[in-house]
Amino acid sequence: MTSRFERPDRFPSPRTAQAGLTLVELMVTLVIGMIVVGAMSALFIGSTTTRREVDSAADTIENGRYTIDVLTRELSLAGYYGTLRSPSGNDTTKIPCSTSVADWKNSLGIYVMGWNDDAGSPACLTDRKANTDAIFIQRVSTCSLGEADCGAETAADAYVQASECTCVGLSSCTADTTSDVIDKGTSGSFTLRTKKCDSTKPAQVRRIIRRFYYVNSNDVLVSRDVSLTGIRDPVPLAENVEQLQFSYAVDANGNGSIEDTDTFKASPAAGEWASVLGVRVWILTRSNTQDDKPTSDWVFDLDGYQVKGKANDKTYRRRISTTYIPFNGPTWRALPPA
Repeated sequence: MTSRFERPDRFPSPRTAQAGLTLVELMVTLVIGMIVVGAMSALFIGSTTTRREVDSAADTIENGRYTIDVLTRELSLAGYYGTLRSPSGNDTTKIPCSTSVADWKNSLGIYVMGWNDDAGSPACLTDRKANTDAIFIQRVSTCSLGEADCGAETAADAYVQASECTCVGLSSCTADTTSDVIDKGTSGSFTLRTKKCDSTKPAQVRRIIRRFYYVNSNDVLVSRDVSLTGIRDPVPLAENVEQLQFSYAVDANGNGSIEDTDTFKASPAAGEWASVLGVRVWILTRSNTQDDKPTSDWVFDLDGYQVKGKANDKTYRRRISTTYIPFNGPTWRALPPA
């Protein structure tokens, strides 16, 4: 029984005990929540931006390394003719777009040619980027017909075969009457023999490769082969290559090596191409997206050719990579006898 002296109003009613936040408390909570969300958003955006910049820089560096590796692997083979030590021909034919076997034979001594900056391209090369260098090399394949993955003999390509049959130490033997044969495929001309001078064991037959390397209008480093039926489609090698420059090592002393007294030339004279033993390469690679805003004017110098930009202009990240690539075949042939 409730005493008449008790005061029920001292105890909160159920309705009073379940009362919510006041308007002021709710506004404070919302403000704190917005501050936390804003801070987290800023942290996320900053982290994403930093990660994108790091990835962009890493891609640019890796692309430069990859491009240098590709060019080193490809250009070092310029002038490689297998077992053919001294190519026949007069070393004066310089027609890289020619589809004539005779022209090919008479130009093997010119295993490299180049076009500097805005110099006109050969007629068969129509998609070269303006103000970039291009290079043309000649060599033979590193595999011979009949080997796995070497491809079949075709009339669209020319091949070289060098004789090894001199009959030294052999009795009742007639040496090959010619030292080498250069002809189109499927011609039936490749009858030279190995050291055993056995007609059932023909000497190696290797495909002649005549190839351009250059940057096209889409900033892609490509190669294009010339066949006896014309120039073939470009093969992409590396993307985001903005600039390509070459400087050629001319063996002025004729001693088979590049020394301080020898010179590097961006445009060797017509009679100097047969004396080029290597090439110095500069490439300028860029990022995929324009996410860089330099704080000052900038310039990249590639052996005298400059790429410039202004401060605060949104632009690509860029990187210069450079190396020297010796032509192994010509260097070996140019060395004096032991």
